[in-house]
Amino acid sequence: MPSLRRYRSSVILLLGTALVVGSIYWIYLLRAAGEFRRHAIAEAETYGNRITIAVAQQFTSVVREVDFLLLDLRSEIALDGFDFREDALRSRDLFGPNGDFSAWVFDADGAPLASSEASLSDITIADRDYFRALRDDATDRLIITSPITGRHAGRTWILFVRPIERGGVFAGVILFALSPDYLSSRLAALGLGAHEQLAIRHRDDGSMIARSGPPGGSPAPDAEIIAHMGAGNGDAGVYTTSGPTEDAAVVAWRTIPGTPLVATFTQARADILATPDREIDQYIANNILVTVMFTALFGITGFLVLRDVEQRRRLHHADDRYRRLFDAVPDGMILVDETGRVTLWNQSALDLLGVDEDGLLNRGAALLDDQGRPLPATEFPTALANRQRDRSALHPVTRRDGNRRWLSFHSRRVMDEDETSLGAVISFTDVTRLVMLEDSMHISQSVFEAANEGIMVTGADRRIVSVNPAFTEITGYSPEEAVGRSPGELLRSGVHGPEFYHAMAASLDTKGHWEGEITNRRKNGQIFVEWLKISVVKDAEGKVLRYVALLSDITERKRMDQEIWRRANFDSLTGLPNRTLMMDRLGQAVPQARRRRDRAAVLFIDLDHFKPVNDTYGHRAGDDLLCQVARRISDTVRADDTVARIGGDEFVVVLPLAGEDLGVIELAERIRAALDRPFRISDRDVHISASIGIAATSGEQRDPQQVIKRADAAMYMAKSAGGNRIHSLL
Repeated sequence: MPSLRRYRSSVILLLGTALVVGSIYWIYLLRAAGEFRRHAIAEAETYGNRITIAVAQQFTSVVREVDFLLLDLRSEIALDGFDFREDALRSRDLFGPNGDFSAWVFDADGAPLASSEASLSDITIADRDYFRALRDDATDRLIITSPITGRHAGRTWILFVRPIERGGVFAGVILFALSPDYLSSRLAALGLGAHEQLAIRHRDDGSMIARSGPPGGSPAPDAEIIAHMGAGNGDAGVYTTSGPTEDAAVVAWRTIPGTPLVATFTQARADILATPDREIDQYIANNILVTVMFTALFGITGFLVLRDVEQRRRLHHADDRYRRLFDAVPDGMILVDETGRVTLWNQSALDLLGVDEDGLLNRGAALLDDQGRPLPATEFPTALANRQRDRSALHPVTRRDGNRRWLSFHSRRVMDEDETSLGAVISFTDVTRLVMLEDSMHISQSVFEAANEGIMVTGADRRIVSVNPAFTEITGYSPEEAVGRSPGELLRSGVHGPEFYHAMAASLDTKGHWEGEITNRRKNGQIFVEWLKISVVKDAEGKVLRYVALLSDITERKRMDQEIWRRANFDSLTGLPNRTLMMDRLGQAVPQARRRRDRAAVLFIDLDHFKPVNDTYGHRAGDDLLCQVARRISDTVRADDTVARIGGDEFVVVLPLAGEDLGVIELAERIRAALDRPFRISDRDVHISASIGIAATSGEQRDPQQVIKRADAAMYMAKSAGGNRIHSLL
């Protein structure tokens, strides 16, 4: 087996070396081709730079010529007997037969003063950007514009403009208008290839000033031109246009000194690479032929060699197949001989134990006992495998990376037909998840049992499968009584209608949870209030597995809350609403009355002669009298009206819908009459009376505090008049 492996390794090494050498050669060949192409592009870029330098120099001269003539004409404008048109026409002759030319002088308002044309037209340039720029900036400078459509003849011109000053004040402009064709003719003199293009562009907007070469603009859009050649990008550069490879071009550009103009030279990338690509294709074709010949030679040799290897491999097929099956087992597998020496193992064994081969052979795995202490080498499963026919054990192992895993070991002795031990097989698997799951289940069960909140778990059919002790304590139902039944069967109190449970079910279906207050019934029939939280547990596919409910008995808390609310809003003696609750109801009554086109009224009642009763018969008698007064007033008013005690012997009646004045006064009179009758206190008849003030909301007077103040004032008027009477401010 080792000699066969060495033989096969030599053959594979030879073929691999040939493959590597061939691959390296072709990689070098392809890289050389790429370098050849890059060199061609670099030469084209250098050539483009030289062309743009020449163009920039030539157009610097053109601009200087034009500017010289412009300055010359401007200097002669103020001379006596100067004929602008005649001198301008002489200047036009200097531009040759292709020199479409026009010269103009405009005043400070943009109106024409003189021209090389036969007549002056009624045009103005006051709105042109170049005119405004020179007018607003006193600097004497030359402006060269982008192509502009002239207003005199409707043709396209490139304008060369300078300001005219008189005594340091802007007096107008003088300009030359040159045809783009003239400027293009100056470029044509350089001579270009069939697919090369020279162009002069305006740097501000990328517009074409002049061009020479194939018709059409640059392949690059204006936005791309501005991005590469705009201000802030230096004075020169080279770039390749974006877009499809077959349409790409190499563009060299350079600014023309002292001007906003940029010279560009464009070469089609396909033309640049045409010759290099032909040479590369021919070279590659030649090398393919050589490679095919060598490949055929190595293929035949390899076939013969591999056929021999295959014949040798079949001799060891059974052993190799066994080894592959052994290595394919995902569990760790170790074979030991009858002395306990490790003779064979698979890769899974090394991975699970976290050791290399030396560590396995020397029992260097960091196995621990059930107390977490290092396991002695004599207690390793490989050392104990021959002592029993079958043996199982569970051990944690700490790997080199510090990660601790739990492994389940099982060993079995291998016997021959004479029951002589040939060794043992030890298999082991990672059961960390099972151990952790078991621990987690123990923890969850502990929490479940110890929780103060009642916990109820139902299946997807909403029948109870488990409850905790707190549930039993709250509801009175034991687990045996609860399991298998629905929560509604056990606990429903009848307080809530079907719509309440429909809303709960809808929330569970759409949101996956519900939380709220619910009134239920204990096993003994007692009604109690609980705070219930229900969560839906789903599997990975969104299918409902179970419902988990947490419930807390809040009956006592609710009772205490209600008692606190009652103390805060009701009089402890009479049980009537106090001032706080009365003001709240009055605040609600005011807008309610306004919506119904009515008004709210207030009766302010103060008892006459109450203090003598209190002083004569004692406070207990006084309290009894106040309670009887409260009952008589309550029996007199309507069910929607509010009777409140707001002070010692002061009462207020709120009428949310007062109606007519007469009805309010009649009600006040009935109250006064009821309180004028004798009261039976401590077996004695006691006589008191009441002074009643009436006020109501009206017009803009809708503030509850103001209504109370007005009713109080009306009551004092009634008391000042002798008491036992009514005073109305309706």
